[in-house]
This record gives sequence, C-alpha cells and structure tokens, in this order.
Amino acid sequence: MGLSGSCEQQASLSSLDQKHNTFRAIFTKHAANYRQCRKILHRRMRSV
Repeated sequence: MGLSGSCEQQASLSSLDQKHNTFRAIFTKHAANYRQCRKILHRRMRSV
C-alpha cells in the first residue's frame, strides 16, 4: 500500500512538472514575442 501510494504520487508529480515546464516554455515564448511587438510599435510611433 505505502509503496504503490508513493509510486502514484511520483507519477502525478512528474506529470505536474511537465505541465509546469510547458507552461513556462509557452510563457517565455509569448514574453519574447510581446517584447518584439513593443519594439516594433515604438519604432512606428517614432517614425510617424
């Protein structure tokens, strides 16, 4: 009982970690895109 319980906990923990990693990857990607967009917007505003 105790052994299988710890195994299940380990499995759910690893899946949670994967979800967190994918979320972080998506977030960093979006953050980079957001920064690029702001740079482009600033350039456009200056040129106008």
